[in-house]
Amino acid sequence: MKRTLFLFWALLPHSRNSVMSDRAVIVIFASLIMMSFLSNRAFTLEAEGRALDPKTKVLLYTERHFFPAPQVHEVRYFEADGRLFATKKLDYAQSSNAPSFEQLNERQGEAISVKHTDKIELQYRASSDAATKSATFNVSNKLVIDAGFDRYVREHWSELVNRKTHSVDYLVPSRQTTVEFKIKRRTCLDEQISESVCFEVKPSAWWLSLLINPLYLAYDETTKRLVRFIGRGNIADKNGKYQTVDIYYQYIE
Repeated sequence: MKRTLFLFWALLPHSRNSVMSDRAVIVIFASLIMMSFLSNRAFTLEAEGRALDPKTKVLLYTERHFFPAPQVHEVRYFEADGRLFATKKLDYAQSSNAPSFEQLNERQGEAISVKHTDKIELQYRASSDAATKSATFNVSNKLVIDAGFDRYVREHWSELVNRKTHSVDYLVPSRQTTVEFKIKRRTCLDEQISESVCFEVKPSAWWLSLLINPLYLAYDETTKRLVRFIGRGNIADKNGKYQTVDIYYQYIE
């Protein structure tokens, strides 16, 4: 933006006979400054998550969260060395817990597109050289998609905190299906700070619970913000495998 302002000033006629009045110059100059301010504010970092290997505590990737509009959520994923490798954009306009979203993982070319209209339309491509698979799902109050899970927890906070178990149908794009999960409050891990409220999320089907480890979510009791997540992540590694991660979240005030 600094370069833009410099070029604007350099191109202005500076003689007294200039057809552009001083007032017009000030108005345009101020407009450019305001555009710069709004642009920078729109993409201000609001949260960062550091995804670690649960056993070795080695950094696997970093995710940075931006909210350029009330119903828009953007995520950028960075390798441990700082290289950007994936982006995601969610739109909650149609639903807070079942948002539309687009995700592109450049590690292997995995692409996910979910559009929320009168139905949920999913398109999934496992890699850049794989065929795109499609599926359609009915909209329901139980349907939860991607980061909509976090909003679901906060919207049903009182019941969950008071130990009422909730069931949701979570969309699994890589399988083009939904899986029913149960959410219930649990005791926090010993190392978790005392001001946390923790939940366990696991498949309702007993046979699936033998194959999929429960997810662990810890929230700040006051702000209701997610501060830790342990479980299968939603971004694949370079081999197309979904890793188990331990993510710590920090928020920018």
